[in-house]
Amino acid sequence: MEDLFTFEAVTSETHYDLWVLNLKSDGSKRLTITYQMGFTILSDILLACKMAMCYEQVASKHWREFAKLTTWREEAEDAEAVHPIYRRSRELPNVKAYNVAYENNLVRLEFFPEGGGDMLTAKIHFSDAFKLYRGGRIACRTSKHWAGDTSRIYSGRAHLADAEDNDKLIVQ
Repeated sequence: MEDLFTFEAVTSETHYDLWVLNLKSDGSKRLTITYQMGFTILSDILLACKMAMCYEQVASKHWREFAKLTTWREEAEDAEAVHPIYRRSRELPNVKAYNVAYENNLVRLEFFPEGGGDMLTAKIHFSDAFKLYRGGRIACRTSKHWAGDTSRIYSGRAHLADAEDNDKLIVQ
């Protein structure tokens, strides 16, 4: 297990129908993820960002300022139109499973490689994780558009587990 703490090394891009997440600037930790799995990872990152902000007692008005930076409608509009058949690139995804959690004010990302091997772990501040969320969402939407997926679903799943544990968060 290797811990990576710097955000400068994390980049997000599109490779046909795959979301490519580079955890190091030299390209040695290059993860290729399907856009469907990417949307679920990104929804978990957004939830972890919110929980890390609550831990650091950041006021909700700051979260609204983050959200104002996001324009969901114009993200993948510049990509050229494709035919309605799902297309796949020749490259295969190399991530089998993932885990996203928060530790105090950090967001922890864990990725398990497809062929086995060491788990990759990245810990970044919640503000940098929100930047990763934003860039990853644009990349996943572009990949979805390239694949010809015309469905209107651009998100992961609803988080309903343990709703009673944190529904009344009191910050003093």
